[in-house]
Amino acid sequence: MNTKQKTLLVITGGSAVMLGILVFLIIPFAGHVSANSAKLEELKGQIAQMAADEKSIQYFQNIIAGKSKDMGRISEIFIDRTSPIAFIEFLEDLGGDTLEVVPGVVEKEDNLPWDFLEFRITMHGSYKDLFLFLEGLEHSPYLVEVKTMSLAQELDGNLRLSLVIQVFVSTP
Repeated sequence: MNTKQKTLLVITGGSAVMLGILVFLIIPFAGHVSANSAKLEELKGQIAQMAADEKSIQYFQNIIAGKSKDMGRISEIFIDRTSPIAFIEFLEDLGGDTLEVVPGVVEKEDNLPWDFLEFRITMHGSYKDLFLFLEGLEHSPYLVEVKTMSLAQELDGNLRLSLVIQVFVSTP
């Protein structure tokens, strides 16, 4: 074998080895790099979405923290369904000795989002006393709805106020 043939054989063998390396190592490696880079881009998108979600959650938590006092006050407008003692005491303090309160049962109407407790109230007194009672009931910290109201004059000159009110109760 002469030098020319040896050179040709070395070049051909080297080319075959290089081609084999290219086909069996570099091309599959490039394919894996491409797949991993697509996964990396997807993960970057997920991280960006998570960062935006975290920022939104933090913003919402800041709003809630600022409104926590109001949220506590909202729960106070409902009375306790099992023992409305605080509300009855409020009515007695407001109306004094001339007040009669008869609580009803907890009811639910389909068009209302909350259950309510119905009270029948009768009060005797002067116009001023009745007006002050109604004003106090209107400005009470409870969520109250007046269903019926009647006013009559008694023989002694005083007035008799009869009310049926609904007071919304907290859900268990």
